[in-house]
Amino acid sequence: ESGADILVAGSYIFSSNDYKTAISSLKLEF
Repeated sequence: ESGADILVAGSYIFSSNDYKTAISSLKLEF
């Protein structure tokens, strides 16, 4: 499951125009 979550998170980051916000939200989740 963790692997799938990472793939989804990665796709979210690459799809996001605001990388800093995406990365910040990832740090809060993990």
